[in-house]
Amino acid sequence: MSVLNFLFIAHLVFCFRFDADLSRRLRNARGIHADFLTSFLSFFFGIISGMNFLIVFLSGGLGSVLRYAAGLAVPSALFPWATLLVNVVGCLAIGLLSGLTTRFMMGEGVRLALTVGLCGGFTTFSTFSKETLELAVSGRWGVFGIYVAGSVFLGLAAAALGFFCVRCNG
Repeated sequence: MSVLNFLFIAHLVFCFRFDADLSRRLRNARGIHADFLTSFLSFFFGIISGMNFLIVFLSGGLGSVLRYAAGLAVPSALFPWATLLVNVVGCLAIGLLSGLTTRFMMGEGVRLALTVGLCGGFTTFSTFSKETLELAVSGRWGVFGIYVAGSVFLGLAAAALGFFCVRCNG
């Protein structure tokens, strides 16, 4: 995608509502596949607005900074403790926050900020995958097995614990 295409789409996201008038103008435009573009914009604006992008961007940045700080605070020389800790805490947090946003009927922006942004920026499946691959390549199969099983089991248990704590106290 060229820079001009990106800027055009960004302009549409932040400056226009998708409405019948815009749809009509797009269908009458020359030189573009208007039906595809109209369908794409209808789908796009039906799901998310420009403000939601900003909310996820800002809260995701906060989650990433918290993840970086946790990585500095937790030594991980022999075992990837920092990533395991971050992912388990993130799973607990997303379980709690999902339950709370549902229970208290918080708005879509709050839900996106807390779960997609903050927890998404904080947790790190890509780092987990890289560290798991490094353990396998180095032949540390015992640590590999413990890390994979522990991450999956503890992550699911933490998410369930968080979610059901909110649900049972409601």
